[in-house]
Amino acid sequence: MVVKLGKGQKKMERRTKRKLGQILLAILFTVSLLAVGCGKKEGAVKEYENVKEVTLRFFGTEILNSKVWNEQIQAKDGTQIKILETTAEYYTKTGGDEAYRNYLVERLDKGNEIDWFSIFAEDVFCFTEEERYLDLSDLKGVENLSEDALRGCSYDGKVFGIPLIYVGYGFYWNQDMLDSCGLEVPSNLEEFLSVCRTLKEKGYTPYLGNKGYSMTVPAMAAGFAQLYASEDKDEQIAKLADGTTPVSTYMKKGFELVERMRDEGIFDIEEAQNKVPNDSIQDFAEGKGACFCGYLGADVEKADFKMVMTGVTVLEDGAVTIVTPDRRVAINPKSENLEYAREALEYVADPKHLQSVARELGTLCAVDDKNIDYSYIGEEKQEFIRLVSSGNQIPVQDFSMGFNTWIDIRDLCREIVKGKSAEWAAQEYDRMQKEEILQWK
Repeated sequence: MVVKLGKGQKKMERRTKRKLGQILLAILFTVSLLAVGCGKKEGAVKEYENVKEVTLRFFGTEILNSKVWNEQIQAKDGTQIKILETTAEYYTKTGGDEAYRNYLVERLDKGNEIDWFSIFAEDVFCFTEEERYLDLSDLKGVENLSEDALRGCSYDGKVFGIPLIYVGYGFYWNQDMLDSCGLEVPSNLEEFLSVCRTLKEKGYTPYLGNKGYSMTVPAMAAGFAQLYASEDKDEQIAKLADGTTPVSTYMKKGFELVERMRDEGIFDIEEAQNKVPNDSIQDFAEGKGACFCGYLGADVEKADFKMVMTGVTVLEDGAVTIVTPDRRVAINPKSENLEYAREALEYVADPKHLQSVARELGTLCAVDDKNIDYSYIGEEKQEFIRLVSSGNQIPVQDFSMGFNTWIDIRDLCREIVKGKSAEWAAQEYDRMQKEEILQWK
């Protein structure tokens, strides 16, 4: 006989079944806990339960994780090291160098809020005095950096950071524009000036100026090229560092070049006072000028004309580049994960890893290896790469001098663009040299 249950009885039956299920799950869970805690067999505990993990906090100018340290980093004791990145933009929504610097100092002042950070060249002197970074001189991997790269990461006998990439500044030329005027890409100062004059006569803007590095780079190239090409450059630099040799001995020539470019109308004076480097990059890509000064990797992909990148062709006998190790990773000496921070940075500093980072970012590598395959960079930039790889190039900032180069030269060139003389700039730089040597001694 089939007995039909009423609605109330059906509800009671469902509750009973649910209750029995919950009791059964509780019993099974208890049994499993007992198995883990008492006389467990080999392999009873999941492998991941034994793995330690440490997160290093990196404060940088941009998020790089997918391009730089996307693989897991494992310490010698088996600990898995992960990198958590934050930027000034995360806090301010605007980012920028000043915002980054302000938040960096604020977080360093709090002690152990960050483990790694990107260090700017212009902060090295004061950060050394304030002991804000760990000396990395004995870090495994430092010995693999090129001489030029190490020069840009060292000060006062200390290595303050490991560069993720290497950057060089040169001239980008609109090949189609030159061809239309029957001109060839210049290879020295005389040719550079001659090409610029012809372009101007034909109604083109020869050189795109800006208030960033468009004047700084040619000035440094013309001024310091002879110094860094000399066999006794370390002795000469030492004399600059102690003030025995005034910096105008070299840089007056660089300031005279900018003055000459201004007086001959090779660049637009108003643009050189108001535009920033990104403006020049965009103007060049839109065909508004024949040449602009830029770094390897400048975003000119939108250009629909042939182009070529050369060194800074302002020397009587050729060209030179201005180079710098970039995105230098420093360690906060107050990090609570100091040993793991060192181990992880050794992983980053491995030559093969740095080469893979350079490939990923489409730029140069800071490793001392002249046989690096740069085929991932376009053919139009290979001449520039050969020049950089030859060594003895001019650093953006040579910290062994003990005074600023890039920043001071930039500011003085701005004054020349406004009308000051090269003679005035040379004398002013001598004054600044003495003042800064005393300040950071």
